[in-house]
Amino acid sequence: MFDRLLTAGSVCVALVALAPARAAAADPPEQDFQIWDQIYLDANLDPWAKGLRTFMDLQVRRMNAPLNYLRDADGNIVEARQNPNTLLMVRPAIGYAWASWGSAFVGYAWVPNYFDDPAAARTRNIDEHRIFEQFNFRWGIPGRLDLSTRIRVEQRFRSKGPGSGDVVDGVAQDGGKSRWAFRYRQQIRLAFNFVQDQPWQLIVWDEPFFHLNSSNYPSEPGLDHNRAFLGFGYDARRLRVEAGYINQYVRRFSDPHQLNHIFSLNLVIKLGGRKSSQSSQ
Repeated sequence: MFDRLLTAGSVCVALVALAPARAAAADPPEQDFQIWDQIYLDANLDPWAKGLRTFMDLQVRRMNAPLNYLRDADGNIVEARQNPNTLLMVRPAIGYAWASWGSAFVGYAWVPNYFDDPAAARTRNIDEHRIFEQFNFRWGIPGRLDLSTRIRVEQRFRSKGPGSGDVVDGVAQDGGKSRWAFRYRQQIRLAFNFVQDQPWQLIVWDEPFFHLNSSNYPSEPGLDHNRAFLGFGYDARRLRVEAGYINQYVRRFSDPHQLNHIFSLNLVIKLGGRKSSQSSQ
């Protein structure tokens, strides 16, 4: 079963990698440099209940995108302004590991986004909430190679900002569409130890995201975005540090697509068991 999952995931990643290239050829994407920081607490609760796992994911992301586009009466873009903003994430989950190679989780995420410019903040600040279900599968050579895939399905809604039922200047922000946005995402991750049983690693992963329904986020069924990571890790017994580069391609529906260049720094603290429930952005 695991081999079939990896094969299907690899096909998805290949198809997604081709889609941005075709879109970019028609319309060059908006580019941005960003910084993402993460602290990930991963706990093995076997002393209380065999197989019980939990994690807490805390993130801060500093961005300039999406840009603020000013248009003329005909809808043509006349100016593009940066919009510095900060996204926060608080994402707890609880789950069960039925074997060393498989686990399942359910969780919730609170994801607010705050813009620096008061004018932009008034209409663009977001409070997003996510319920999610997650499956992790992994295989490897102890001390040398770790290959894993993570499947996550998210049910998202906003209590404030575009896509929500919030009213700004007498206009509801949901656009008359569903306030729930459903999304599927699958990550394939490879961590390779440079020297057997030594902590330094080369880490590569890719994760495509797919919208499953129409909403006023806005979203339409199909590709949402893709993230590809290349970096290094130091994996000690109770602590893992990962640093590297994320290339993020974002599909947008009314403005140019985005191509974000991200410096990523992650700190994973492992409590209880040795193996983690798989950290990522």
